[in-house]
Amino acid sequence: MFNNAEAVGILKRIGIGSRPKVAPKVTEVFCLPPEIDEIIANVDNSSLGNPGNGRAGLVFRNHTCAFLGSLSRGTGLVFNYIAECYAIVFAE
Repeated sequence: MFNNAEAVGILKRIGIGSRPKVAPKVTEVFCLPPEIDEIIANVDNSSLGNPGNGRAGLVFRNHTCAFLGSLSRGTGLVFNYIAECYAIVFAE
């Protein structure tokens, strides 16, 4: 579907209804800081499809939770769990 008026009209003519997108729920997250002289790497990934084009993202913080840096990197055509593994490897 191309998300245009023509595509919506076609769906209505063949009896397929549409539904509005539900906004994602925002959740506050709390984590404990690492020990003194340690760095924590918060990692996440996503892939558009499974398999699909994947990306991994990392955020680095020190023991005072100060932002040290971030990294975002493409992982190519991968399954979701492989993209998660890439994110962990990139943190090393």
